[in-house]
Amino acid sequence: MSEANAYSPESLAAFQIDKAKAYQRFGEWLKRLWDRPNDLKRIAKVQEMGGVYVPFWTFDAHVDSDWTAEAGYYYYETETYTTVENGETVTRTRQVQYTRWEPAWGHRHDFYDDMLICAGKGLPAELVAKFSTFNTQQLVPYAPQYLAGWKAEAYAIDLMAAHGTARNKMAEQQVSRCASDVPGDTHRGLNVNSRFYAETFKHILLPIWIAAYRYNNKVFRFLVNGQTGEVVGKAPWSVWKILLFSLFIAAIIGVIVYFVIQQQEAKQERKKKSDTEEEAPKKKKKKKSTDDDGFLDPRRDPDVDPHPDRHRFRRSDGAAVMVPV
Repeated sequence: MSEANAYSPESLAAFQIDKAKAYQRFGEWLKRLWDRPNDLKRIAKVQEMGGVYVPFWTFDAHVDSDWTAEAGYYYYETETYTTVENGETVTRTRQVQYTRWEPAWGHRHDFYDDMLICAGKGLPAELVAKFSTFNTQQLVPYAPQYLAGWKAEAYAIDLMAAHGTARNKMAEQQVSRCASDVPGDTHRGLNVNSRFYAETFKHILLPIWIAAYRYNNKVFRFLVNGQTGEVVGKAPWSVWKILLFSLFIAAIIGVIVYFVIQQQEAKQERKKKSDTEEEAPKKKKKKKSTDDDGFLDPRRDPDVDPHPDRHRFRRSDGAAVMVPV
């Protein structure tokens, strides 16, 4: 028996989206593509759309993963630096981020249920991989009558090749999940060791509407999930929309950065003023003393003489006496 005939479909998901509904979902999908040409919805012409039962493998597995890494914890120190402002060199302070590294390790267990691997080669792999709404809980046992009036593709990717692909996808997800388990603010040197066990598989058929549309003499393919109506596909980009959006985002970031810098500089100015006031010596203001008769005491303030046309004397009892020159 050849490999192509080794496995018959075990179950399938029946078509629940008809062609009219598939066209409608395609139009709704185009409307959501804000970063595409304005006239795309108006002049995109759909070519013939056909429904096909596409072969898939599904895999279940329990996965145990041990991981080690260095966990990084952020901390901040105040740094002094000089800069030029209004032609003058001034000293400022700023907060500088550093990372403290500590060893970390852990273990996790995960179960993967019905990981889908497309077994056909007639569809663009990058589009099929985008499907995310197939509900394998609604699979029904395979029966030939389900295929009446529909095309069905035989699998072209064998079980072992699909199993290797599924394991790689699970391993990649385990690395991501273990990375989220590492404590701290960041990490480095993550090493994950995963073990797979209790693995099972199924060969199933899933319903997909396959179509293409033409825009400016170019053909773009799209697929519609025949079970849920989800649309995945390719579409031309609008360079001007992307450019304007990028400039808009850059402007917002610039405004935010400006206000953050202004707040930091104001905070530094307040801190500098506060430090200056605390360090500056307290200066006592001299108070000019006067005698009972209102004249200045020459012994206390010899440089100030409000009456230069008189001599100032003091009697033995301390009273001031003014004598005309």
